[in-house]
Amino acid sequence: MTRLLELVQRTGEFNDATMSIFDDLGYLNEHSVQAPSLLMWSSAYEDVSSPLEAAEAVRRMSRTGADLQLARFLQALTETAIERGRSVAQGADLIAEAIRIAVILLAEALDDSDPLTAERTAFRTWRTAHLTTLLLPNSPAHPESRPRFRQYAHALETHLAP
Repeated sequence: MTRLLELVQRTGEFNDATMSIFDDLGYLNEHSVQAPSLLMWSSAYEDVSSPLEAAEAVRRMSRTGADLQLARFLQALTETAIERGRSVAQGADLIAEAIRIAVILLAEALDDSDPLTAERTAFRTWRTAHLTTLLLPNSPAHPESRPRFRQYAHALETHLAP
């Protein structure tokens, strides 16, 4: 976990005071996770009226949530690297390492426990869920950032989905 936070800090050039927010909020401390939290984490993959505590429901929500979080994490890191003006080569290296660590941390929740396949899936999920809409001419992305997103996508594909 320490290395993952170091990569986030380097990618975003966050100072120590900013990074201490993670500790202050307690998100990194172990805590029990209840079914309603899994429901939110998985973007309501299960029906709210279903038995959320059932083993199959928990498994589905955990896997969906893990997939979503990896794609969102990859998007957040890429946006941060672009915003901070990181070179694509350096930013892609940092992001790829962070995704590899996150895949290992989420291994039990992922559909695929093979880290290589899981990081490819994370990349493909990000590419289809986030990137494609950012590259369109009518996207909410700033026109100058679109080429950077494309460059990052190509570099990350080399790292995560060769």
